[in-house]
Amino acid sequence: MIIDRVIATAGPAKAAALRRAGAAVTSYGAGMAGRVTALATGRVDRALDATPASGALPALIELTGAADRVLTIADFAAAATLGTRIDLRYDSLNDIARLAGAGVLTVMIARTHPLEAVREAAALSRSGHPGGKLLLLP
Repeated sequence: MIIDRVIATAGPAKAAALRRAGAAVTSYGAGMAGRVTALATGRVDRALDATPASGALPALIELTGAADRVLTIADFAAAATLGTRIDLRYDSLNDIARLAGAGVLTVMIARTHPLEAVREAAALSRSGHPGGKLLLLP
């Protein structure tokens, strides 16, 4: 598949980094589908939902026109109800690590926690606003 254009939804903290990576960026939340449609200036072929339980799957189905054109790596409960694809493939971790090592993929780390603070890290993750990835340190 050739990717012609990437449109991302993000808050102000991540928008600049996404733009530097070449994505067109708009905010998420109410009205997201309309904003993405305006940026797309045409049909949206595929959509990826990577935000846990964001409630975005119905809007992404609307954007693409079909549930099977939407992939989630996070909101499994909604995906099961709506018929969107679910992908959580650990066999691709080597490729992801290689891309990160080459500087092609950037992972935004919000905070590190000692292993003993796993409950605090989990609570922050469940809040939906960790600001990036959370790392547990042994």
